[in-house]
Amino acid sequence: MNDYLSKKLKALSLGAVILVVFLHSHNEELKLTGTVASDQSYLVLFFENFLSKGVARIAVPLFFLISGFLFYTSYDFTLGGIAGKYKRRLKSLLIPYLFWSVFGLILFLVLQAIPGSRAFFTKELIANYSFSKLLFTLLLDPIPYQLWFVRDLIMLVLISPLIWYLTKSMRGVFLGLLLFLWIMAPKTFELFSNEALLFFTLGCAFATDNTQLVSRRLSAYSSYYLFFLWLIIVSFTTYRLTFKEATFTLTLFNDLGILVGILAVWSLYDHVDPSQIAKCSILFGYSFFIFVFHEPLLTVLKKGLFFLLGRTNFSSLAIYVIAPLMTIILSMFLRYVWRKHIPRFYDFATGGR
Repeated sequence: MNDYLSKKLKALSLGAVILVVFLHSHNEELKLTGTVASDQSYLVLFFENFLSKGVARIAVPLFFLISGFLFYTSYDFTLGGIAGKYKRRLKSLLIPYLFWSVFGLILFLVLQAIPGSRAFFTKELIANYSFSKLLFTLLLDPIPYQLWFVRDLIMLVLISPLIWYLTKSMRGVFLGLLLFLWIMAPKTFELFSNEALLFFTLGCAFATDNTQLVSRRLSAYSSYYLFFLWLIIVSFTTYRLTFKEATFTLTLFNDLGILVGILAVWSLYDHVDPSQIAKCSILFGYSFFIFVFHEPLLTVLKKGLFFLLGRTNFSSLAIYVIAPLMTIILSMFLRYVWRKHIPRFYDFATGGR
């Protein structure tokens, strides 16, 4: 992989992480003492839906696409090569997954023990968990719920030889089947989502593509055309979603928006001034830590801000913007301090990222 492509993947990963934080900043479903956080106006709801349930929809598929591409680059389909991949992912995926799952559980246990904090928790207290529920939470349903991505990725790595074989032997048929399942039956498998399987496999297809499709560049005109087409699709789906017009057509356009959006941001990157990218390159290493640390911090900040500011349209919109920015800044600060002063422990918690 050349340096240009490596930086491109890192830059897009950072952008996707920021989108994920804003995706989780959506306030419509946030609950305080069993009630929704705010009775939002359609204008506020449209804004939040546009960014969180429209633009940010590309983030997770893009993560799986990049993960699949990186995993299958220089893939060695031998017993030794597969064992080597498993060993490296043990450090970079499984250990961080378990570490941050335990961290989330302990954090909530401590917060729930603070006098007067019960009103901020709408679900069962950790102290009342049965052993089986505790184990289920740690291994399959972590409190930092964004870890589902890492969980799905671990499952995909386990079946990665099968994915590689099917992609190499029947690429078109296999991808067509996965695309059909993604659109028609979003949840077919128990261990991972159809979306995860499709885009991880697309990453495999691009990594094993002899035509070097990922290196091709679209013209600036084509890139901007795709970008504006994406915004039109997102505006349409946001309108339908905001006014509760959920139909199969909405699902189709959501999926179309994801495909067009990924292609748009991928091609637009090629027309960004390299000097601007170089200035931001120092931030690329923060991506994974922001991802694993932003929840439950973001939820704690949102609930605290709603407690202080009350539940109004203005507070909902302000918190929607302020809380994720605070979360990103705090995450970056903690990552900097932790990595500088306790580097070995930091590498253990993040898989060496």
